[in-house]
Amino acid sequence: MEAIKENGIDYLLKPFSEDDLKNAFEKVHNFKNIFQKASANDLVDIISRINDQESKKTSFLVFKNNKYLTVKTDDIAYIYINYTSLPL
Repeated sequence: MEAIKENGIDYLLKPFSEDDLKNAFEKVHNFKNIFQKASANDLVDIISRINDQESKKTSFLVFKNNKYLTVKTDDIAYIYINYTSLPL
């Protein structure tokens, strides 16, 4: 539940079904559509509301070159997700 509180889209517990996984990716797809339809001003407003939250994340765990790295949020300019590589 902590993931949802931290702006997560869904939370799956084991054992989960293929339908549970498909529904989670459907939510990701729907969020993608919201951001694609939003104007630049809308996106700035969304990002500022996320940044104004009291329990703001200070870092992310990133998998790169077969190892995990901690990246401070202050060092992140943007985040990009390639939705075409996600299984739906």
